[in-house]
Amino acid sequence: MKRLFCTTAAIGIAAFGWCGRLPAHESPVDPVSRTLTFWTEGMILRIRYEQRISERTALLELHAMDRNRDGIIQESEKEAFMADKARRLAEGLKLQADTVSLTLTPVGSVVLRRGWRQVYEYKTDLSMVSSHRVTLHDTDSRLRPGPFRWTIGRPADVAAKGASAGSTVTLRAGSSGESLSMWGGEDRVELEFSP
Repeated sequence: MKRLFCTTAAIGIAAFGWCGRLPAHESPVDPVSRTLTFWTEGMILRIRYEQRISERTALLELHAMDRNRDGIIQESEKEAFMADKARRLAEGLKLQADTVSLTLTPVGSVVLRRGWRQVYEYKTDLSMVSSHRVTLHDTDSRLRPGPFRWTIGRPADVAAKGASAGSTVTLRAGSSGESLSMWGGEDRVELEFSP
């Protein structure tokens, strides 16, 4: 009996030790809420991409920002981390007109707001596009699910900054319509524009 107990205990300890070496997976309870706003300035399509992340995700990002592991996040570390994240998000936003893939370029610095919100802005040139329909696929929404909402219209704070009010392109919802879709089900937005 004593031998059976010792053998079982040894197997249990070995199994526990082995499981401790397994890599952790991302938490399924960290939804990312997204709001995308589209507007034009001349023939330039502008996109504001706002994310609201969970507190846990924010803490993980703060840990990743501290690259030299000194326990203090320098402004340069924060700016480098957020610029890299803006670039990675741009790569995950697939913007296409017919067979032409449009490149989104980050504009300015990422704005951090209360409530774990991060605001990114992107732009692309529509002047070389022959189609009047643009489709955006957000691959990040499939990887990190959460509410997904989008609107058309210049944000109030952009108009207040004195950005060009004259637009030569009119945007409207495509066949996907304006929508709110929960938990990453909507990762595609169709826009139609007329010069």
